[in-house]
Amino acid sequence: MNALQYSVAADKILLQENKRDEDIEFIIKFQKAEIQKDLHELRQFFENDAVYSDVLFYTYKDHLQVIVKKESYVSFILGLFKWKLLKNVQWNE
Repeated sequence: MNALQYSVAADKILLQENKRDEDIEFIIKFQKAEIQKDLHELRQFFENDAVYSDVLFYTYKDHLQVIVKKESYVSFILGLFKWKLLKNVQWNE
């Protein structure tokens, strides 16, 4: 099975990924205040798609918690990459 690997743009965010029973949880901490705008656009993208519950965002004072359904994992990672919050994304076999 292929595994998706990525590296975080550490000057923009700190990212922690935790596997849960059926979902994946991401904790995102902003390194720069202006990154909140990018994360808001990413959030709007997923909230406006056809499936509302595929990616859920929870905002806290110092971080963002994101719960991602397994079937939406690749889309979310590519979304982070699109908004330049990841430096690279690759498949490893």
